Amino acid sequence: MFAVLVLRYAIPPTSQTTTYPEWLRVVVMGKRFVRGIALVLCGLLVMGCASQGTPLTVRAEGSELAYQPATLRVAAGSTVVLTFENNSAFSHNFILVNGDEATLLAVDAAGDAAGDAGGYIPVGVPGMIAQSALLVAGTTEVVTFVAPAAGTYIYFCTYPAHLEGGMRGVLTVE
Repeated sequence: MFAVLVLRYAIPPTSQTTTYPEWLRVVVMGKRFVRGIALVLCGLLVMGCASQGTPLTVRAEGSELAYQPATLRVAAGSTVVLTFENNSAFSHNFILVNGDEATLLAVDAAGDAAGDAGGYIPVGVPGMIAQSALLVAGTTEVVTFVAPAAGTYIYFCTYPAHLEGGMRGVLTVE
């Protein structure tokens, strides 16, 4: 579609006949060329902006209740594009929270309350920054969020007993 727009506005039709003076034809065709170049530049700008962000990857592997890596670092205010890969034998999710142990436990309890039907995803709990869906074994999800203020944040899995089993990590925002 983008290429069609560029061709339509940048290249004048070959069968066009005009009775206008030559200088006017040059001005009109020049405007079409400039418009076509502007469309190309806007398209490149949009494609460039879409690929911006700090890429991170977190994996759940095998039968361990752990994330790989267990520590992540990003710059405050950056757009984070996190790929969560569940290569584990179990279902897992990725929940990033802002707060202390009490907040962590409240979010985990809300995940339990959501149950299997809700994918163990807490709803309406203060302190949540980002989350994935509950992923079955062999699936991947990309989660995009803006890194919060400088500090230390916890990510963990709200599937029952996974937090207690040690499935947590630390995101350090600098």
